[in-house]
Amino acid sequence: MKAKIKRILKILSAEGYFIFEKEKERKDIQDFLNGKEFDDDLINKRVKEYLKTIGLLKINGEPSIKGLKVKETGRLPVREEGKYKIWFTNKDTLLKTKILHFKRLAPERPPFEKIRQHIAPLPFRFPTENYYLSVAQDIHIQEITLKTKPDECYGTIDERESQLTLEWYWQDLESSYYVFSGTIDGKAVMKNRIDSPIDLKKDILTIFSDWDSELEKLKITFNDLTQNDEKLQFRKSIRKEIPTIGEVEFTDIPLIPIDEDNAVHWRNWLLLYYLDEKFYNQHDWDILLNEVNNKDGFMNQKEALQELTADTFKQMLLTENNKHKKSKAFWHLFAADDLNPDINSVTKQKS
Repeated sequence: MKAKIKRILKILSAEGYFIFEKEKERKDIQDFLNGKEFDDDLINKRVKEYLKTIGLLKINGEPSIKGLKVKETGRLPVREEGKYKIWFTNKDTLLKTKILHFKRLAPERPPFEKIRQHIAPLPFRFPTENYYLSVAQDIHIQEITLKTKPDECYGTIDERESQLTLEWYWQDLESSYYVFSGTIDGKAVMKNRIDSPIDLKKDILTIFSDWDSELEKLKITFNDLTQNDEKLQFRKSIRKEIPTIGEVEFTDIPLIPIDEDNAVHWRNWLLLYYLDEKFYNQHDWDILLNEVNNKDGFMNQKEALQELTADTFKQMLLTENNKHKKSKAFWHLFAADDLNPDINSVTKQKS
C-alpha cells in the first residue's frame, strides 16, 4: 500500500538569538576513527584528546556511541549560536510547531530603547528536534537541534507569512517521508526526503474506521467495489479528504470482506468470473473452488466458505435468477457434464 498526502503549510518567521546544533561533514575525523592516523605520534595523541573532549572517544580510547555514528556517517554534530532568522510552522495539525530553516544574521547594536521595545519572549514552544530544509546552493542538512530552552527564545516576529507545500508519502505502514517544495527567503527549497517519525499503524485508524490492525487490511463491503480488478486483486485505490491532514490518495489498499456474508458474496462472484472464461468438469471445479477459498483475502472468513459443492452452486445458478441461465458461466459449468456421455450413463445405471 502506498499513500500520498498533499497539504499547504503556513510559514511564520522571526529573528532572535538562538543556539543550534547541526551536523557537519568531517571526513578527516571519520578517517581517523576508522584507523587512518597521522605519522606523527604527538599529533595522534592531541587528536585523541580532542575527540575525548567532544565525546567521540571514551576515556579508554574506544569510540563512544556518538563516535560510532560519526565513524559510520562522517557527520559531526557542531554547536553554533548567534542571531538568526528562523522560518517555522506554529501548531500545524501535522508538524505541530517546528523550525524548518534558519539563516545567520549579522549582529546589530541599536539603541537600548529600541531593543527593549521590540525584543520579547517568542510565544512559541519550539521542540528540541527540528528540520533544516536546504535551499538552492546551500549545504545539505536535514535535522537540527535547538539548544536554547523554550522559555529563553527571545526575538521579534515578522508580520509577513509565506507558504510551503508538504507532500507526505507512505510506504506500506512501515515508514514514511516528507518532501517540501516552495521558496524560503526567495530561494527554492530542495526536494529532499526527510523521514517522518509518525506511527502510521496508529494514524491509519483515524482515517479508516474499518481498518483491521491485526491483518493490516481494510474491511469493506462487496458492493463498494466497482472495478473487477478490485474484486480480483483484493486491492483498491481511494482518495479521501481528512480535515486535520489534507487530501489523502491511497493506492493498493489491501482488502478483506467486512463480514461472512460479504465473503460468501465475493467468493461466489469470483467463481462466476472464472467460470465465464472456460468449461469446468468436476475435477477442474474442485481445483478452482480450493484456489478461490484459499485466497489471502478470505483467510479471516475461511470457515464460512467451505460449505459449497458443485451441485449446490449449480442449484444456485438455476434458482437465483434468469440472468445466470443465459451467462457463459452457467453453460461452462453444466455443459461439461452434458458433453460427457460416460458420466451420464453411469448415473442412469445407478438409478
